[in-house]
Amino acid sequence: SRGLGDVYKRQVITPIINDGRINRSKTTLNKIVAATISLLRKNNNGQIPTAQEIAVKSGVGIRTVFRHIDDMEGLIEEVNRRYLNDLESYIAKNNPKQNSKDQRIEHVIKERFYLYNTYQHVFNLTITSLNNSNAIRTGFIKFNHILRQRFEDLIPEIKMINKDKQNLIDTLISYAAWFRMTKFNNTKEERLIEELKLLFLMKLK
Repeated sequence: SRGLGDVYKRQVITPIINDGRINRSKTTLNKIVAATISLLRKNNNGQIPTAQEIAVKSGVGIRTVFRHIDDMEGLIEEVNRRYLNDLESYIAKNNPKQNSKDQRIEHVIKERFYLYNTYQHVFNLTITSLNNSNAIRTGFIKFNHILRQRFEDLIPEIKMINKDKQNLIDTLISYAAWFRMTKFNNTKEERLIEELKLLFLMKLK
């Protein structure tokens, strides 16, 4: 009969290779995504940076860029994942649900304006490329769904009014309304916050 020693002799032991290629690949992808985000923030003109611009900014060759992404749509999808993760992380760290209704309303308006200022380059990109990129359109829908869900979580009173009024409130606090009021009409954010707060309090009695 065979002993354990015979069994061990017949086994093929595969050595574990600590290959750094996977880590290097992740590092390179992170550089490419970070470069894309940096260019979007810097330009803030609603234009997707070119592969050449991304290669120069990230410090890698253009062939390396395309080895890590299939096309620009794939890159935008990866950028969207980073933005959505950042947004969800921010929301998780800010939870004022125990405050009074007027405090919660003020918080949600200020928070929304903070996010519009922070991600203005993302919204501008969406405006110019919404109909030309499925990745941008999908990211825009997800981003806005999170914002609307956030509003309902902080202000559950909104569920007690009819859909038309809900949509009106959602429109008044939208990026388009914020941009028009602050950039075109030169309304100060502080004034806009106060006006919206009073209006929402009236609608959400």
